[in-house]
Amino acid sequence: MNDLPYAMLAAVYRGKDKVVLERLPIPTVGPKEVLIKIEACGICGTDLKKIHFGLVEPPRIFGHEMAGRIVKIGEEVEGWEVGERVAVVHHVPCLCSDCPYCRRRAFAQCPVYKQTGTTAGYEPAGGGFAQFVRVMERCVKHGMIRLPSSVTAEEAAFIEPLNTCLKGVRQAHIQSEDVVLILGQGPIGLLYTQLCRRVGARVLVVDPLASRRALALRLGADVAFATTEEAKSYLTQNAPTAGADVAILAVANSNLIQTALDLVRPAGKALLFAQTYLQDFTQIDAGAIGMLEKQLLGSYSGDITLLQETADLIFRHDIEVQPLISHRLPLSAVQEALALASHPSENTLKVILQPWA
Repeated sequence: MNDLPYAMLAAVYRGKDKVVLERLPIPTVGPKEVLIKIEACGICGTDLKKIHFGLVEPPRIFGHEMAGRIVKIGEEVEGWEVGERVAVVHHVPCLCSDCPYCRRRAFAQCPVYKQTGTTAGYEPAGGGFAQFVRVMERCVKHGMIRLPSSVTAEEAAFIEPLNTCLKGVRQAHIQSEDVVLILGQGPIGLLYTQLCRRVGARVLVVDPLASRRALALRLGADVAFATTEEAKSYLTQNAPTAGADVAILAVANSNLIQTALDLVRPAGKALLFAQTYLQDFTQIDAGAIGMLEKQLLGSYSGDITLLQETADLIFRHDIEVQPLISHRLPLSAVQEALALASHPSENTLKVILQPWA
């Protein structure tokens, strides 16, 4: 496309709790890169943490749950055409046989993976909170998914977060007939609910918001509780071991780590998903891990080898994502969008930015 504008709108992080809508030059692409016109980008909890806690140096343009259309291709790019609709992930590992992390499938710890491969300007940080994004070589090769016409951009924006959840399910080795307790039924918790149900697990969920509990039941949860105390009482009376086989912590409250451990049976597993920054300290009962052999696991970011499988789950509607979208807002309303995502209420789930709305 030769009719690209000279500038674009972007929501620029300028410091702790400060995101400003600015007009910037459209990124220039190199010979092995592509330029994507962003049609939808979800707001993720990790974006919010960086903004509210000032975890990285400004300026940056966040946003990584993104999908759009290719509008420019570098002269050495093969296999892609201008006009194709794609979803893109912003982290791709080196996939080298001599990388100690890739060899062990610990892709998120690979030094290359940690180098963000998409940007709308400044230090690469995703870039989906802008109208155009530059996709670097390694993400062009391994991090782009072609979209069928039956899938909308906002549905495709869930490929990245669903990939992280599928990785977590595999990390915890969740199996048919496991009793899985999921703490939190925001967008991530609801994705976990559907994935665990799909493998045949019995799914119990906890969330204080009645609307989220109702949606969880509609999407496959067996029982929904307003409090962890209710969940504990139920497990005591109904689970053969008086505890869950696996507990998934899908909320960022690290004070609930001990609660998750308490709610799993001896030799059960507690999976931490939402603990995504360092120096996040809490106290736990070491005896529960040592003597009771409970496992405390972590799962962070995605698994590139599961990317196509993840996309197919959405393409076939095996995992429903449309019910998870509560708000669609233009980039000009980014402040409202961030506020909604940061302070969820009964009516708030996934907030989608539509840069061209």
